[in-house]
Amino acid sequence: MRARLAGMHQRGADGTLEAIDFELPADPEVHMGGHGLYGTVGDYMRFIRMWLNDGRGDHGQVLRPETVAMAEQNHLGDLKVTPLPGVISTLSNAADFFLVSRSPGPMVSW
Repeated sequence: MRARLAGMHQRGADGTLEAIDFELPADPEVHMGGHGLYGTVGDYMRFIRMWLNDGRGDHGQVLRPETVAMAEQNHLGDLKVTPLPGVISTLSNAADFFLVSRSPGPMVSW
């Protein structure tokens, strides 16, 4: 599947997107969620369906229903979701995943 990988782009000074040669290292200095996972849209849809079906996948139980229920709980306590600022502006904009629910409403959490 590596040959079918989606490419990364960065925004040029004039606002256009240009392809860049970028790939996460096989042995990273910092392990991030999802690092090194590759799959198709169909794979991802089966994965999401498994979560929505209390851990049941196409070929049987993958996760216990109790595990799915535990994953749905708030494990952050009173911590609130805040905007995620972009560090390198040519690679990423700031991400405010809950802008609609926060403005003008209260701060949100998981």
